[in-house]
Amino acid sequence: AGATCALAENGADVAGLDIEPRRLEMARERARARGLEIPLRVADITDASTLHDFEGPWDLILFRDVLEHIPDVDATLEQCTERLAGDGAIVVIYPPYWSPYGGHQQTLRLKSRLGLRWAKLPFVHWLPLPLWRSLAEAGEVQGDEWEDISIVRRARLTIGGVSRRARQHGLTVSRSRRYLLRPTFRLRYGTPVLGAGPLGRIPGVREICVTGAWELLRRR
Repeated sequence: AGATCALAENGADVAGLDIEPRRLEMARERARARGLEIPLRVADITDASTLHDFEGPWDLILFRDVLEHIPDVDATLEQCTERLAGDGAIVVIYPPYWSPYGGHQQTLRLKSRLGLRWAKLPFVHWLPLPLWRSLAEAGEVQGDEWEDISIVRRARLTIGGVSRRARQHGLTVSRSRRYLLRPTFRLRYGTPVLGAGPLGRIPGVREICVTGAWELLRRR
């Protein structure tokens, strides 16, 4: 539900959902602060029994840095496709798993060892999970912090993988944008936005060098 305010302020009729009540309350507070009335509900996108308030059909379904955090990506796409308008679209924004921080290791809270937070290094998620986890535990990361890391690791959302999964659900990638330095970095760190250009189209290479992908999925 994080982008609902921006969409509503630009004229869209929106609704938002999240599986975590705490995060949904953050979205509610943001909406109230802007004087917006937006339907926001606790729901599980993979479970049809919780989605009675979201039958649609919807012109746009947005996953901004979300899809890689959902344990069952295929169930998610199935539920979304059923609720999508005939000419509607699904937008998926995500960091490809094999990119420098595709394992979301930057989210770990840990102490420095020998002057370095080893478990936060770029590409460290390429290591076997027991070795990576041992580095994190040496930095005093608690076990419950690994739940989301483990989900991201199981999902392993890649550029090629999103295309394959889309085809399995009768969808196709109709447009895409790929970045060496994604727009989110400008908001967080003040870095310039840098498109991937030809590198974003080379299989294999794009999975490693693209830090952010934007995919527009439509029915085939």
